[in-house]
Amino acid sequence: MFLLEAIDLILQAAKPVADAATDVLETAAGRKEHLVTFFQFVPLLLVNTFSVWFIVQFLYYPKGRNRLYYFTYILLSTAIFVLLFMAQGTKLQMGAALGLFAVFGILRYRTEQVSIREMTYMFYLVALSVANGTSSKGDWELVGIINVIFIVMAALMELLLNRSKVSTKMVKYDNIELITPERRGELIADLEKRLGVEIVAVECGAVDFLLDCCLINVHYKSKGVDIVPNTVNQNIRMK
Repeated sequence: MFLLEAIDLILQAAKPVADAATDVLETAAGRKEHLVTFFQFVPLLLVNTFSVWFIVQFLYYPKGRNRLYYFTYILLSTAIFVLLFMAQGTKLQMGAALGLFAVFGILRYRTEQVSIREMTYMFYLVALSVANGTSSKGDWELVGIINVIFIVMAALMELLLNRSKVSTKMVKYDNIELITPERRGELIADLEKRLGVEIVAVECGAVDFLLDCCLINVHYKSKGVDIVPNTVNQNIRMK
């Protein structure tokens, strides 16, 4: 009887110690989990930021020369990556990704002054950030392959575009008598004389017979600074 009472007293005395040890172990496990998440988040963030910066700095900006989009692409991609990484393991993860594409799709049709090139890069960088933010934890080989594919594809498209050496500008033309198909040679000769470029092709657009003018897309061989896309023509329409 005395032995049973002694054992009971020992167990009661050891219970607080056991509870304290359990709390310590649970806290340590929680800290370890947060530590693992931290060391997964930071490298992925660095990879995503570097990939986005490389595409914007060396592929988009040399032609676009628009600091506003430079600023937007970097911050937008970072925000999307962080949002989706923090949503991993929740039901909102895929819904959030699809919702972001839907929002930017709506913005594309409501924002007329954003050129196709800028919007394409925006979707492209959003897709890259979504891929990085939703990637499987610890699957670094897949993450590396995805980022390399995105960078290489953008670089190839830019290089192929540069090889064509053909630029386009919009011209508000006043001599509408030359826009008829049978006088296309005279139209090209007149435009070459006025613009001082070698024209490859012309496309006649809207015609205003009241003002005796029309809009023409002139495709010409690029020289010097004209090798870059004419973003002014893409964003501005003369009235």
